[in-house]
Order: sequence, then structure tokens, then C-alpha cells
Amino acid sequence: MTRRLATVLVVALVVLAGCSGGPGTSTAPGDRTDASTDDPTATDGDRNRVTVPSNLIAPGASQRGIASPRTLLRAHARALSNVSTSSSTRYTALGANATGTVEYALTHAAGGDYVSSRRSVGNGTTTGTDVYFAGGTVTTRSVQPNGTTYEYAVGPTRTRFQYTRPSRPFASASLLYFSLSDGLRASDFGTRNGQKVVEYESTGVNESRFRQYRGALGVPNATVEDLSFTVFVAADGVVHDADATLTVETGAGDTEEFVLDHAVESYGEASVATPSWRDEAVRVNGSLVANGTAVELENVGSATLFDHSVGVAGNVTRSTSVNESLAPGETRYVYVTTTGNETTVHVTDDRSTVPAAAQSIPKRTSASVFLGSPNVSISIGLTADAMTGNATVDHRDTRSRPTARTGVTPTSTSTLDTRARR
Repeated sequence: MTRRLATVLVVALVVLAGCSGGPGTSTAPGDRTDASTDDPTATDGDRNRVTVPSNLIAPGASQRGIASPRTLLRAHARALSNVSTSSSTRYTALGANATGTVEYALTHAAGGDYVSSRRSVGNGTTTGTDVYFAGGTVTTRSVQPNGTTYEYAVGPTRTRFQYTRPSRPFASASLLYFSLSDGLRASDFGTRNGQKVVEYESTGVNESRFRQYRGALGVPNATVEDLSFTVFVAADGVVHDADATLTVETGAGDTEEFVLDHAVESYGEASVATPSWRDEAVRVNGSLVANGTAVELENVGSATLFDHSVGVAGNVTRSTSVNESLAPGETRYVYVTTTGNETTVHVTDDRSTVPAAAQSIPKRTSASVFLGSPNVSISIGLTADAMTGNATVDHRDTRSRPTARTGVTPTSTSTLDTRARR
């Protein structure tokens, strides 16, 4: 069983790391690019006695090493949010009942964000989610064992939490290795993505802390055989590269590895292309028209919404069945009339047929319209000057027309106007 727990050596190195200058002590990064740990100009002793100049000390770091990983990771996230970047993170699934791999590919650019994640855990079944965010709109593809679904969401509320921001997967996974490291010491210098970086290496493993985490890792009786953890950090806190391998011996005598492999692959030049699957989602936009007495529904996607129901909720809550399709580029108008105690929802494709006596739909400041068909659910919230909307659709319903259904039973008499479009 190999261990990197040379306590006496570590103490000696910590003392030496505090000294500037002197034999075998590096005080500046020089001109080397992507310096590796086996560079003959940087021996083991040299690497562990590097002194970081003040202009390369990242938040959470010092001249000796990384003192506050959480501070560093917060700086990493802030820096990546202000520049176009693409990165990838692969790590062993963390959890008592999860064995397998998690992979993330993240791109953040002025034109939008793209997040792709894949998990292969448990019985080996791969699941995944792809999220595309651009122009205030989120489109999601979810691949699960029981099929693929698509979701479309727009509006200030939905877009704030609908997708994963770049850098978060790395931050959550790397905290394990930062926590288990007995200390990360500056060992070398290099360049990544045009930025000067400091290489930090783990000096050992904190075994008492490992015993706290091993149950959550699914190896409750394991002991540590080895831990290697290396990160390359720029002055603004960006972790351009990170590699970790934790090797343990289980209670049954088996060897198991937990790994982390992270890289920022493009910094300052990343771009996001519209994914081909974006049009699989049913995309219906809504807006209040006719002085708030009607809602305009426009199919702005490439998928047809077949036999469906349309309802409104606000100062009235009613619905009606629509036994016709809403094809890409087509528009419908929904309005409500009241005669005595009877409230009726109408759907027409001609805005001029909305009567002046149509009831005002909003209650105070907002209203909502909901549409549904087999395996399709759409909800649109409206205010005087904004819209929030989301749709979920099983992709099979975008290929061919499903069997017609009655739809939601209206709570009052419903009228459908099917005049030809003008």
C-alpha cells in the first residue's frame, strides 16, 4: 500500500516555501509554456519550494499554496461568467449508490450558453441532458431510459434557474479533492489559454477527513492508498486545468479509483451554435392584443401541435377543445365572452373577429393560457409587457399526427371559430 504521507517532509517543505530566494527556490514564472511536472528544470525539491509572485496570487491562494479553496472556486466562477469560454469536466459519480462517470461540456458566450451532461451510473444506463440558452429562451433535451423529451421555456423567471451555469459542475466535484488534500503547494509555472498560471500540487491526504467522506462515497470501510491532485490557476482565479485521482482499498480488499479531469479548452474565443434538436420542442409564443381582450398564440417552432385544448386562467378559468392543428407559422386568437352566468372561450384565426364586447382577460396584472394534447403541455403567463412560457413535449408527437382526443372538458359551453385565415 503506497501512501503520500511524508509528514516530516511536508513540514520541512512548508517552512522552506516561506523563504524567498535562496538555492533551489523559484521566484518567477519565466518564459516556459505549459510546464509539466517532469520538466528537468523543476525537480521535486524545486517544485515544492516555488514562491508565487504577488501578480500571480489568485483569490484564496498565497505565496505558498491554496489556503481557501471555496474562495478560489468563487473567483473561478466569477471570472468565467465575464468571458466567453468552453470547458469540460469528467469525474467519478459521487454518492453511496452511484458508481460510474459524469461528463459535462459547457460553453458560455455572448450569443448564449450550451450545457451538455451525461451520466453513466448504476446499471450502466446512460442518461443525459442538453440545455441551450439564447435570447432569453431555454430549450432542453432530456434523454432518459423511457424516452426523450424536450422543453421550451422563456421569460425572466424561468430563465434564471432553468439551466446550469458554466463552472458549477467543476466546483462541486473538485471540493472533494480540495477537502481531502492535506495541502496544495505551488510547484511550477506555465501558460494556459494565453494566461500565466501557477501549478499547485497536493502534498498528501487528510486521512481523518477521508474517513468522514468515505461512507458518502460508497466505500465505508476503505483506506486510502494514494491521492494525486494538481491544478493550474491564473491570477484571476480561473482553474484552467485540474486532475485528481483518489485510489482506495475497499473493505473487501479491492482497489477503486475516483477521478477528476477538468480543462478550460477555450478562453475568450468561445461561440455557441444553435443545436439541431432545438426545433423538436413545440414553441408557442403568446401576447395580449385587442386592448387585453385576446391572447395571440403563434407557433414559432418547427413542430406542429395537433388536436389540443386551450384554456385561460385569470379573472375567468375556462377551456375549450380545438380539433385542428396549429402548424409552424400559424397564429390563433383566444378570447372570452360572458352572457349572463355563462362564460365561453373562443379560438379564432382572424383577429378582426374578436368582438368589442370580449371580456378583458387579465386579472390585475397577469393572466395565463394553457394548451394541451397527448404528451404535450404548454403554459404561457402574460403581463402587460412581457411573457413567460414553457412547453414539454414527447418527441414522438412531432413526427406524425396522434389519435385525436377530446381534450380538457370545458367548464362551460365552448365555441370554436374555424374561419379560413385571411
